[in-house]
Amino acid sequence: MKKFTRIAAVLCAIMCLFSCMGGALAANVADATIDTSRTGSMEIYKYDLTNAEKDGVWDSSYVSTGVKDTAGVNDVLGNNNRVSDLGNGDVSYGYSIKGVEFTYLRVADIRTYTESENGQSHVEVLYGIPVNTTTDQMLNAIGVTHENRYAPADQTVGGALTYYYQSDTLIKGLEAALASNSTTVKNALENYVTANGGTAMPETDSYGKTSASGLPLGLYLVVETRVPEMVTSTTAPFFVSLPMTSVDGDNATDGGNRWIYDVTMYPKNLTGIPTLEKTIREAKAKCPELVLVPPHHEEYARWSKVVNAIYQRYTEQVEPFGIDESWLDITGSMHLFGGDAVAIADQIRRRVREELGLTLSVGVSFNKIFAKLGSDMHKPDATTVISPGNYREKIWPLPASDLLFIGRATMRRLYSYGLNTIGDIVHSNPGTLRALFGKNGDTLYNYAAGRDDTPVMPVDQTDDIKSVGNSTTPAFDICDMEDARRILYLLCDSVAERMRKKGFRCQTVTLWLRDTALNTMTHQMRLPRPTDLSEVLIQTSVKLLRESWPGDHPLRSLGVQGGDLLMTQDGLQLSLLRDQNIHRHAILEKTADTLHSRFGAEALYRGVLLRQQHHLLRVAPDSNLAATNLAALHGNGQ
Repeated sequence: MKKFTRIAAVLCAIMCLFSCMGGALAANVADATIDTSRTGSMEIYKYDLTNAEKDGVWDSSYVSTGVKDTAGVNDVLGNNNRVSDLGNGDVSYGYSIKGVEFTYLRVADIRTYTESENGQSHVEVLYGIPVNTTTDQMLNAIGVTHENRYAPADQTVGGALTYYYQSDTLIKGLEAALASNSTTVKNALENYVTANGGTAMPETDSYGKTSASGLPLGLYLVVETRVPEMVTSTTAPFFVSLPMTSVDGDNATDGGNRWIYDVTMYPKNLTGIPTLEKTIREAKAKCPELVLVPPHHEEYARWSKVVNAIYQRYTEQVEPFGIDESWLDITGSMHLFGGDAVAIADQIRRRVREELGLTLSVGVSFNKIFAKLGSDMHKPDATTVISPGNYREKIWPLPASDLLFIGRATMRRLYSYGLNTIGDIVHSNPGTLRALFGKNGDTLYNYAAGRDDTPVMPVDQTDDIKSVGNSTTPAFDICDMEDARRILYLLCDSVAERMRKKGFRCQTVTLWLRDTALNTMTHQMRLPRPTDLSEVLIQTSVKLLRESWPGDHPLRSLGVQGGDLLMTQDGLQLSLLRDQNIHRHAILEKTADTLHSRFGAEALYRGVLLRQQHHLLRVAPDSNLAATNLAALHGNGQ
């Protein structure tokens, strides 16, 4: 049986993502009536659950049910025997966090319907969301489409077509979106709530409490819009249903009725994710002297090579997977190091730690996919074994999103079909997966079942390069064509120089865009002649941008890719030289390559990137500094 060891050198902090959801559960028909004459209220407690768990006074498995839990939560986490001095004359008690602002927005009305199953009738809750481009922004952010609605309930309310959704559809959509890309989704929903008239609640008090009352019944989206400077554990967006049904159906706070009109929430932490106010723009406005330091990609690359050199002491089959990860196949060399794969993994970890001061998370398994999963389980310094005897208990309970190569779109579709775990995929019908995802459905099924015989590529071999590209997510939204055009210059310069260094020309140009509503747009154009010139890439990319971006939402990310590559020595380059304009650009860009090689990335840059005495630094061919560079356009450059 083959043994694969896959190494990940952990060079960055690991974020633990949690979310807090409120929703309505089923109720018996006898107590199904919602009192529409009533209003509701919400009470939210903000606690430092991260430190409470570290101190052993809190269990992270606790789920907020909507009912106030004085003895189980408030007395434990808000204990006034533990006092924190905030330094401004204020104090907070227990693990309470004072000074946090939550903002809420009513996003749907509420209604019930009766459903019969196995001869029993029960009541389900539906949430009505008007159909328009504004509400579609929220649905897109959480990965829910109109196709996910409960179609029998469609109706016109107040002259507006309204679609109704079951609570599980909205809650699981939000949960999946946060698990996939917590920062982007969190920022998108915070922007949505504040831009559409959300109401800010009073800042939390010394017991971590804030509240709002007299609220119309419906579904509310709650986001955290401000936290004190010292707070790093922020809260994920969450839904609150008014009213909500109690978990066991009969312990509601309002006279035995199953509906809870006064809801209490204990949201969990989303460690390390900045809240809406903590963006570079706001930080720069508050602190004009703020120094923005670009990442040192070349340093990461250098350390990556040094670590891989240590791996090569054990095997020639070392295949990098990104800048900080590699697969190793030690099948043929195990006997030289004692024959025990786990002992070899521990030995490699120890060598890297002693020689370089870095920690490794190692997965040992019988294929690359499971080795990858194992390396992610116990970061930052551990060896995890996934064997033929234990992979069912270790791998199958994991979320489907943990499986390699599952992106957001695939994950949303899996969740919509009830395939939440890797085990769910294994136990599904392969034909169904094939119908949903084409040939990728077979790959998905085989990966989940542990059927992967992909070899680890030897260190001196690489796959043929199919494309050369670069993309960036700036520190703030791109709102106009001029900023978008400038960043395209940066990306195209980077892509073109990389193609020239590698001896390639591209025959197609692809533009990739993602806006603040999380809509992704991809547009491609075939070139009349192959090229490695930035000028051609820029002209093509700008044309694609004008065709692709309606401008209704600001852009969050852009990418440019040259594809269908040909080697430069194929003899087609001469045809380009007949065009004197192209000839001139070819000379200029090759001269720029020489200057950059001799004198560094800042030796030469485009005049179009000048603005108010600030300039954009080049995007180096092997790095991605576009996000930092774009900040200079808005006075944030140094």
